[in-house]
Amino acid sequence: ASLTPSGAVRFCEIATERGCAVQCQTRFGIVRGLLPSDRNDNLTQELRDAARKKGGSFVLIGDNHSIDPFDYDPLMLTYMRKIKAKLDPDNILSPGKLFPTN
Repeated sequence: ASLTPSGAVRFCEIATERGCAVQCQTRFGIVRGLLPSDRNDNLTQELRDAARKKGGSFVLIGDNHSIDPFDYDPLMLTYMRKIKAKLDPDNILSPGKLFPTN
């Protein structure tokens, strides 16, 4: 997760309460963590919502996701797609990997 420093502290508390192991760099507002092996999409969404409430974002790293691993702001996603279309008009660079398909 990426948050303001004060938001990172509260996010770490929430994640720890939910059984996640977290490492927090409050100076930069970066949180890295390991989700419980029995986690479900509700936990992932709860952590994503908690990060958003604190002005941040939550990204899943790995390849076993049943929900979108990224937490894109809809407006930023629009701009990012436009930039990618300009830089990669033939969509040969990581097609389907950078942006959600829905």
